[in-house]
Amino acid sequence: MSTREGALKAYRAALRAMNLTFRGDREVMTAAKTKLKNEMKAAKSKDHPEMDVEERINLLNQVATYLTKNIVQGVKEKDDNTYMLRFHEKTETNKNIPLTKRRKATLHAGPVTKQGGCCSSK
Repeated sequence: MSTREGALKAYRAALRAMNLTFRGDREVMTAAKTKLKNEMKAAKSKDHPEMDVEERINLLNQVATYLTKNIVQGVKEKDDNTYMLRFHEKTETNKNIPLTKRRKATLHAGPVTKQGGCCSSK
């Protein structure tokens, strides 16, 4: 795949991720699209000037995946302190191991002797 095709594919993936994640929030959507457009047009990234084009395309693909799977939007309800989280079908959930099933860490120390140590007066 050429660099141009890869860039277009990553750009479209990022737009789809933003549309899915920020649906209904015009202000955030406009800011995200403007930032994306400016970064795509720039010869060098303002945020990552050391990255070449291929690295920037790879980063954009990773950002699109992260937005799709890990970011949920909180929408303020009519109550003062209530927010409704907008999960969608691609949001990853329940991936953490419950605390009750985690293995307990055990520390192993050598045998204790009476021959002294760091604080002995021997």
